[in-house]
Amino acid sequence: MAFLRPYYDIRRLHPQSFYELGSRAIVYFRYSKRLPRDQYFYGVEVDDLGRYSEENAFLLFICGDETNVFTIPARTFYDMVEGSEAISGQWKVFIEHRAADWLLRIAKRGRFDITEFRNYFDFAPPLLKASSPNLGQFYPVRERDAGGQSPTEGEAGQEQPVELAALLVQAASESQRYVQFEDIVARALRSVGLEAHREGGAGNTDVVITGPFRAIVECKSTASASLSNANFVRIKRHMALHEASVAAVVGVKFDPGVQADAEAMNVALLEVRPLADLIRDSIEFPLPPEVFLDILGHTGLVPTEKWRKATASISTAQAKIARLSRVLDVLDFQERSVDELRGRLSSQSDKEYSANEVREAIDFLRAPLLDIAGEGSSGYKLKVATAQARTRMRAVLSRLATPLALTT
Repeated sequence: MAFLRPYYDIRRLHPQSFYELGSRAIVYFRYSKRLPRDQYFYGVEVDDLGRYSEENAFLLFICGDETNVFTIPARTFYDMVEGSEAISGQWKVFIEHRAADWLLRIAKRGRFDITEFRNYFDFAPPLLKASSPNLGQFYPVRERDAGGQSPTEGEAGQEQPVELAALLVQAASESQRYVQFEDIVARALRSVGLEAHREGGAGNTDVVITGPFRAIVECKSTASASLSNANFVRIKRHMALHEASVAAVVGVKFDPGVQADAEAMNVALLEVRPLADLIRDSIEFPLPPEVFLDILGHTGLVPTEKWRKATASISTAQAKIARLSRVLDVLDFQERSVDELRGRLSSQSDKEYSANEVREAIDFLRAPLLDIAGEGSSGYKLKVATAQARTRMRAVLSRLATPLALTT
């Protein structure tokens, strides 16, 4: 706001975040801290913006600081969200910086190139402007990008992992929107394969997990740096009511007193940022439910070491995939022994692979369903060219990942 005060007579309006610039325009400020990979997340209130839909109104998306501000006319924004569904009374907006382009993504709608709107502060009505910035290319949600993935959703229509993680972190700091936080926590738990639903309301627990284990999760959003109180007696009562084996509280951070009470009452305290990271990673590479049971069943504040242990299997699996790809690259139509393949791998990478690691990769490629590699009298060789081998793997794995009802 400070960067506009030297140029306009600014008056705050109701509701919060709306301001009048003299008699020229109404602006709706939305701010986001910078997330990993130069990304920013926002919630736009449907009802609040609707109050000024007939005015000369603009949305100002501030990305980190005043050096990157995107001024989108309300009429343009309504065109962008047309056909999309608001979530908990908000349109979910995600801005990301890719190379020289800035892309604004509407959940379940698609991405728009908004590069031309960066730091454009002409608030005159459209009829008084000689020219205005234009939206760039639109990428619908069903359109595939170069990597073969939908820009915003996967095959099952689930939210993009980084978007859901950002939602969790943001909602945890908005104490007035506790219902939204509860809803997002329930969605996040469902996204990793748990049967979870929000209960909420006076006297009820916030989120209940009913499968494959039973647990309750209290969601405590706060605008403060950390949570200073929690009703552990009520949490224990909810555990008995729902026949839950474990209970946890999710929040930004927790005061020492809350940590001590949680340890005494055998309740887990989950800081939202490492939880969001685990949710994001687990959506991209699913973890077994036992990992989440171990986290939720911890006594007191879940330590950094336990979060790292939870994601260790993801790193191990990713390393195996990288090794498989490298082994495929060094195979050809000539039979080669394991030691010869290890030598070829060493010449292409600083990493040394054991004989068992090489055999494990080859065994996968020799699986009858793939039939990419074969074994001869003196070693292993390809049965199809490398490029065709990768195409075959994509075809098989894509087919396996598609529900049978959709293929018949």
